[in-house]
Amino acid sequence: MSRWRTRLRYGVLLAVLAVVLLAALTTGVAVGSVAIAPSTVWQVVAAHLSGQALGAGGGVDGIVWQLRLPRVLLAAVAGASLTAVGVTIQALVRNPLADPYVLGVSSGASVGATAVLLFGSLGWLGCMRCPARRSSARLPPWWSSSPSPSTRAGSARCGWCWRAWPWPWPWPTPTGAS
Repeated sequence: MSRWRTRLRYGVLLAVLAVVLLAALTTGVAVGSVAIAPSTVWQVVAAHLSGQALGAGGGVDGIVWQLRLPRVLLAAVAGASLTAVGVTIQALVRNPLADPYVLGVSSGASVGATAVLLFGSLGWLGCMRCPARRSSARLPPWWSSSPSPSTRAGSARCGWCWRAWPWPWPWPTPTGAS
């Protein structure tokens, strides 16, 4: 088969896949607790992209433009990103059957997820505030003297952390402070 036929075949395939993607995005925006016709979805999107305001159907406009379209576009971008990462891993190891386990990415991700479950998101901030509950004299001037409820929960959750790793404070301790 000649080279231009191969390019034509890939061009047609790419066009068909682009139409399928647009149909899937339109269906994702149109389907929901409030059924919206695909033509209405395209009218709302065209009106917003051209800068025109829609007269009637303001509720549908808000549903499409502010709720469903961002969600569907984010899902498409996330899927495209995962696809790009998968192709990159396969090209890196030169194996069409490669998966994240080959590079240890999944193991690192599971360690990170376990750490977030154990310590919470930004759990190290709670560990640094543990002594703040015991001694307000050690607080720097910019530190709040009354911790928020989430900080109190972080302090209670990681009280062992301060005893295990007694990090030095980055500022001098006042004399007489315990």
